[in-house]
Amino acid sequence: MKKLAFIAILGGLLLTSATATVLAAADADEARLKTISKNIDREALHQKENERAQALATEFSVSPDSVQKMRRQKQGWGEITVELAMAQRLAMTDPVSYPDTTLALAKVASLRSEKLGFGQIAHELGFKLGAVVSAAQRSQRSSAAHAEKKSRNDHATSTATSGKGKADHDGNSGKGGKGGSGGGGHN
Repeated sequence: MKKLAFIAILGGLLLTSATATVLAAADADEARLKTISKNIDREALHQKENERAQALATEFSVSPDSVQKMRRQKQGWGEITVELAMAQRLAMTDPVSYPDTTLALAKVASLRSEKLGFGQIAHELGFKLGAVVSAAQRSQRSSAAHAEKKSRNDHATSTATSGKGKADHDGNSGKGGKGGSGGGGHN
């Protein structure tokens, strides 16, 4: 009898411990999503609104109008990215009810309007946040790489334009001074 009671108590403790571990992981994922969301918002300050909307629409297979609608509702780029990642995950895990990301996005938006957090929404919809965190991180990296590439291209164009203007103005290529020989024009 004592042995059964001990096993029952031990089983209860293990179950409680496992539940606490799962809840802690969900809380950690939600905290990571909040951090990613803030980082995306900060990085998006350097991007044009239409370019950002088009990039997210392409990445998550929704229309640019869907993304712009979320912006008109005063959502930040980070929150939009997370909601799109959640919708994408929902469409993948329940393709019968949500055959495309747009329908899944409507469900996620509905739950967000009820003031549910991302972790609560994921739990209610039957998936974990880990995949959503990964998708949001991928989107953040993709956006940062695109912004960096655009910045380099803008810088190269600006440098080429300013260098050409100087050569045209001076009447020479800017190499070697007068006479173009590099010797200062004296023999």
